[in-house]
Amino acid sequence: MAKKHFFGFVLIALTLVGVSYILLKDILFPAPPLVSFAKCVRDSGARLYYVPWCPWCIKQKEKFGDGAKYLFLIDCTLEKNSEKCLEAGVLGYYPHWTFQKQGETIKMTGMLSIEKIAELSNCPLPKKY
Repeated sequence: MAKKHFFGFVLIALTLVGVSYILLKDILFPAPPLVSFAKCVRDSGARLYYVPWCPWCIKQKEKFGDGAKYLFLIDCTLEKNSEKCLEAGVLGYYPHWTFQKQGETIKMTGMLSIEKIAELSNCPLPKKY
C-alpha cells in the first residue's frame, strides 16, 4: 500500500513540475532580444522577400541573428512563391520588405537598419540597440 502512495506522490510531483515549467518558462528562460524582436516583426505583418544568392539579403537576415528564422521570409527563387513576389511588386531588387501600417502596405527595397524596421513594424527596439 505504501508503494502505491509513493508512486502517486511521485506522479503528482512530476505533474506539478511540468505545469510549473510550462507556465514559467518564458520568465525563467526569456528569448534573446533579437528573437523576440523578430517574432514581433513577423507578427506585425512584415514580409521579407529575398533570393539566397543576394549578399544584401544575407546581411539583412544576419542583423536578426538567431531571430532570423522567425521572420516571415519569402524566397523569390522558388516557383511556389513567384506569384507572391509579383503581387508584392518585387522587381528584382532585393531585399524587399512589405510592412502593414494603419491598413496600408508600405514597400521598402534595400537593406534596412534595425531601427527602421522597428519604426515600420511598431516593434520595440531590442535593448542592444
